[in-house]
Amino acid sequence: MKALLYFLLCTLIIFAVFYRKIRYRNNNSNIATIYSSIEQDSDAIFILDRNGKIIDGNSSIKRVFGYELGEVNEQSFLSLLDSKHHTLFSLQFGQSIIGKTKEVQVHGFHKNGTILILTLKCIPFLNQKKYPCVFVVIQDITEQDRARKNLHKTNEQLTYFLNHTVDAINITNLNSEIVYVNPAFEKMFGWSKEEILGKFLPIVPPNLKEVEEQKRQSLLNGETINNWEEQFIRKDGSQIYVNTSISTLKDEHGNIDGFAAITRDISKRKKAEERLRASEEKYRLIAENSTDLIRIVDKSGLVLYASPSHKILLGFEPKELEGEHFQMDVHPDDSPRILKMYEKMKRNPQPTTMVYRRQHKYGHYIDVEANCSPFLNENNELSHYIVVTRDISERRQYEKELKRLAYYDSLTKVRNRRYFHDQLVHTLNESENKNKQFALLYLDCDRFKWVNDTMGHDIGDSLLKEIVTRIKAEIPSPDSIYRLGGDEFAVILSDIHSKEQIASIAEGIISALQSPWVINEHRFVTTSSIGISMYPKNGLDKHTLISHADQALYQAKQAGRNSYKFYTDELERKFDRLVLLENDLKQAIRNEEFQLAYQPQVNIRTGITNCLEVLLRYKHPVLGNIGPDEFIPICERTGLIDEITIWIIKQVGYEYQNLIEKGYSSVKFAINLSPNSLRTQTNTMQIVKAIKEANIPPNLLEFEITELAFLENLDEISQRLSELKQLGVSVSLDDFGSGYSSLIYFKQLPIDKIKIDKTFIQDVGNEDGKKAQTVINAVLFLAKELQLEVVCEGVETEEQLIYLLKNNLLYAQGYYFSKPVSEKALEQLRFMETKETGEKVLYF
Repeated sequence: MKALLYFLLCTLIIFAVFYRKIRYRNNNSNIATIYSSIEQDSDAIFILDRNGKIIDGNSSIKRVFGYELGEVNEQSFLSLLDSKHHTLFSLQFGQSIIGKTKEVQVHGFHKNGTILILTLKCIPFLNQKKYPCVFVVIQDITEQDRARKNLHKTNEQLTYFLNHTVDAINITNLNSEIVYVNPAFEKMFGWSKEEILGKFLPIVPPNLKEVEEQKRQSLLNGETINNWEEQFIRKDGSQIYVNTSISTLKDEHGNIDGFAAITRDISKRKKAEERLRASEEKYRLIAENSTDLIRIVDKSGLVLYASPSHKILLGFEPKELEGEHFQMDVHPDDSPRILKMYEKMKRNPQPTTMVYRRQHKYGHYIDVEANCSPFLNENNELSHYIVVTRDISERRQYEKELKRLAYYDSLTKVRNRRYFHDQLVHTLNESENKNKQFALLYLDCDRFKWVNDTMGHDIGDSLLKEIVTRIKAEIPSPDSIYRLGGDEFAVILSDIHSKEQIASIAEGIISALQSPWVINEHRFVTTSSIGISMYPKNGLDKHTLISHADQALYQAKQAGRNSYKFYTDELERKFDRLVLLENDLKQAIRNEEFQLAYQPQVNIRTGITNCLEVLLRYKHPVLGNIGPDEFIPICERTGLIDEITIWIIKQVGYEYQNLIEKGYSSVKFAINLSPNSLRTQTNTMQIVKAIKEANIPPNLLEFEITELAFLENLDEISQRLSELKQLGVSVSLDDFGSGYSSLIYFKQLPIDKIKIDKTFIQDVGNEDGKKAQTVINAVLFLAKELQLEVVCEGVETEEQLIYLLKNNLLYAQGYYFSKPVSEKALEQLRFMETKETGEKVLYF
């Protein structure tokens, strides 16, 4: 009996495939071909018998394990694995032997003793003698695992540096509003970032406001501000001496669009300097124990004193520097600028900060920041300079990183949304001046959320990086791609000569992104959608071009995804209609614009209706009747479908009570359920609550869900349906055969009924009728074995009804029995009293 069932299941699949005109390769049809293909596979592949013994494999085994096949043939596969993973593998292998494909990660050993990190995919098959065997496909991910750990360590180090540097760092925009502060800033000044983000710097004393504005203007004029010493205010009102360096943040065109300030608390140093002035001896003691470089330089530039810290930072003993000119270790490119600043101090003895490079004794250069303070003698003449210098190599590197983070996406390394908006304005101005056209492409990856949800964010991140790589290969300039956020990207195509040229690039991108992905042993397919607007045809400013590209992208997704659309006036009209419907649907329940219709499911032998399918109708006050194919997707996308589902359940409850009060027998109601209403347990709980409030027995409710709903989240939807079934409702699989029918639905889903798609019964009597009849018969047999009800949809003729009667199908639905009728018309259908019980039942 099991063999017969297995044969009929296979027959169902084969005929359904032929009928849908989809060709699939049968990988198990030729064992010799399989053995030949595994030899050509780059992955290491073993073939194990049902006892786990190696009976064959390919040449890649030597690359992974170091063994020739002959060295391990006839041995247990477990001999290649770490003993701590023997049980884990054995469990998965046992599942594969009984027909399940399993995947597991284990540790193994190379011939030389090296530990390997492996992913194993166990694929069951029958050999030529029909004995169960298992393909074990092996990928060595040792290096990938090591690289992942190294990358994680690097990221942790960078985060640690940002969070633990003692320097306070803040970034402001051109309006002097704070957009970023680090933890050291919060600690130094007492304000949390939540208190000051988006506000003006509160640390500047009122008497220095004018000075701060002068500094800002100096920066805007191209000057630099390094080691500016001043007093700032803490949150508690106390003052703090700081040393501040401010650099400008510029966009890709060199335009200043913000400022980055790095501030160090120098209160201790200032107090030390005051003590140094009071006592040369104290000054020398402090200098000799300072980690900063301290030099005393006479007015001619000769070094009179060098602190011991020179040995630590620059490798020079103090004696090697004393008596030499202070320029001896300055980088040649910086020397003219430093000399010029010293000459300026001679004329106007004011403290000056300089940033330059000093040479280590061993030849390499170090970025330093020098604070030079001139000292005057009793005659008010320049006597000498005190130069305090510190290593700012880390700070300089951090400044570069700040600039990079401001304009580049940290994950994909391409330019970010901020860069995109600046570049789009620049391209607009340039195209206007040169009378050229360009194109803006808006792109997103279809099914990216599914990848993130099912495979994890690590796979999602890797996918985004691979997407960027493929897009770059298809566009004229790799720098013209921008990540806007999530899976959304933009491409600016400058100097475009024709629409055909743009279309060719868009087609190349779509083709590249629909090729299969293989990431960390996961193999899957995604597609993309692209919306295109052109300058000057579709807009003369940034906002119009972006809006039109976004509208075109939406239409591309609505058209079935994996396509591109140019913005047109027709698209705008469709978009306007969409916006109108989207807005008005929010008020449709309140305005009583939704109505329900009912179509009976009939026992074709008795004529009694056993179930009424509930259909939603929408009449727009201006546009008239709107088909469900148009308004249901809008409701799903906006989240209105949850509210509508609850409303339908309550309306069905009213109709049920109405029928009962008029003496009609209980009849089941079938409600179409959107997969969007099964996203979370909260959605399920709302449905359960609505059923209870509707006061309708759960056993008189049936939820219909189409097989297309299970393509991406089978386990999740199965769980939610099981929760509903615990209440007592039944579940039917609607439109079976219209999508990607799979026998796995019968195994994993808690369904009670199958509704065969109307396309099958409509073929009865024509040239495709024999195939359709075969499929129907197979479904009937399968349903009988699994104790499932079967309803045939779309019955319109007597010939179709006779066929169903001959083939022992009990239930049908279609125009032959009744069109969908309104609530009022439902009571006018043919109700009769049964002889047995006297109940009023619905006959046809």
